[in-house]
Amino acid sequence: MIAVEDLSPVGFGAYRTSILSESHRTALCKALDHGCNLIDTAPNYANGGSERLIGSVVGGALRRTVFLITKAGYAAQGGLSTGAARALAEARAVDLGNGDTHCLDPAFLEESISGSLSRLATDRADAVLLHNPEHQLAMDGANHAAFLDLLKDAIAAINATVQRGRARYWGISSNRLRAAPAAGFITLSNVLACADAVGAREGFAFVQMPANLVEWDTLSDAAGTGSLVRQAAAEGLTTIANRALSARTAAGGVRLTEACHAEASISLEAAIESLCRAVDEQAALRGQALRILDLPRVQMARDALLAASNPDAVDQVVEMVWRPILDLLFDDGPPPAVRQATIDLVAAARDRARLNGSAQTRRLLNDPQVRARLQGLAPAPLQTLACDSLLRAGFDHVLVGMRQETYVEDFSERFVRHFPHP
Repeated sequence: MIAVEDLSPVGFGAYRTSILSESHRTALCKALDHGCNLIDTAPNYANGGSERLIGSVVGGALRRTVFLITKAGYAAQGGLSTGAARALAEARAVDLGNGDTHCLDPAFLEESISGSLSRLATDRADAVLLHNPEHQLAMDGANHAAFLDLLKDAIAAINATVQRGRARYWGISSNRLRAAPAAGFITLSNVLACADAVGAREGFAFVQMPANLVEWDTLSDAAGTGSLVRQAAAEGLTTIANRALSARTAAGGVRLTEACHAEASISLEAAIESLCRAVDEQAALRGQALRILDLPRVQMARDALLAASNPDAVDQVVEMVWRPILDLLFDDGPPPAVRQATIDLVAAARDRARLNGSAQTRRLLNDPQVRARLQGLAPAPLQTLACDSLLRAGFDHVLVGMRQETYVEDFSERFVRHFPHP
């Protein structure tokens, strides 16, 4: 059993990893081999596929060598147990409008955690985090007082998991957690008060939130109340940063990695045109009159690919838009010509995204605030410096998505290296 103080400074963020990918499995195994002992996942990551991957790798003898964090709050599309589906149907839930549903009902949370433990092939998680509870504030007619009542019940349910031995600790993972009150946000003091009200303070151990070289809010003290990270540390809570390499700016997402200077090998515009032509021709052979580029959803996907600034964004567009359309058109699988055109499209789009992202990253690195946050760090690739800056500023741990072996190699030294806190 791993103690919290012995966790890797940089952990394996399993968002968008899946049991269906052999490269994801290889990357996870390599991270473990290099000493990474912190793994973070959730039931809605790859619709449960992330948890299944982790369970298949760290089950059995390896289980005691890793610290497993999962979450509860989102309904995994297509991955709900009968009990979870029933609880969700009977509960107060938020339709997020993108196929996702969010629910804090205690019965749903309990069923969700049971499903996670089954997929993780363990009878106990090291920590279960309440996942983005702020979504409940988006409900029609929701008010902050009613939300806090809901939060108390959810915390009581998560804490009951700890008391029954199905988790060692509980915590919160929130994109809208702040040090001081603000409309549409929750504060750490809100969470602490709710935990105290239901007798759940003892098991509360983790606070996870987005932070990176651009989104520095959790490390700043603009309101004079102390930064969120400092507040958490003062309460004895362990802080974890996510999205460390994926900054969200007014101009869009920016990937905080080394710049790519290579020219795209294939024109993306030509690849899109080629795929659409191949689809139209194959549809005609099957007696279907189709011009796929006239479909609004395809036009949106085209525009998204042209504007994408990192390969992950490309993969999301392909998986969420292109592949479902192709599956609908070709129920026996895309013909060879369409498959090849799709492969060419993905390659061209990823090349373009790297170039777009590199231009954005170069502009970002000229920002005086970003330069100040990097100042004094030992020379290293940007992706490692981005994590080092957060650790030096006070975060206990930083999660990084490592879906390829090369990503693991970038951070292998950070699995064991610790920064003194300011």
